[in-house]
Amino acid sequence: MFLHYGVDIDIQAVEIAKFSLLIKLIENETKPFVKAVTPILPNLRNNIFHGNSLVSDEKLKDIKYTDEQLIDIVPFNWDELAVTSFDAIMGNPPYVTTEDIHSLIPAPEFNIYKKKYKTAHKQFDKYFIFIERALQKIKKRLCLLYNT
Repeated sequence: MFLHYGVDIDIQAVEIAKFSLLIKLIENETKPFVKAVTPILPNLRNNIFHGNSLVSDEKLKDIKYTDEQLIDIVPFNWDELAVTSFDAIMGNPPYVTTEDIHSLIPAPEFNIYKKKYKTAHKQFDKYFIFIERALQKIKKRLCLLYNT
């Protein structure tokens, strides 16, 4: 059995993903099948989440932020998932250079990246942080296979 999860910082993207998946799920269903299944559509609340996958409770534990700053940062609580590591990770990280990062994200979020990620050194692109986070979340045995 495969478990699938998704996390996005954009709440509208989260809702569109849920809606699109549900429509795709029933796209070719027949009337007899739909009658036999209750409920017809699954609840995706435990599979697709809203939050910043780069900033989690673990990344914030030794840093103090106001409630307003946390609302802007949208930290994602990885403890909400039934798993701690993944067999595969797919993503669409934004291309945000250091020059642009200051105008696109709140300063407290930028500070988290600088303090908590090795790849956020001097001039960095947010893409690097996504790759580092993926390597942190991928199952270690798979990561070792990739590195050999």
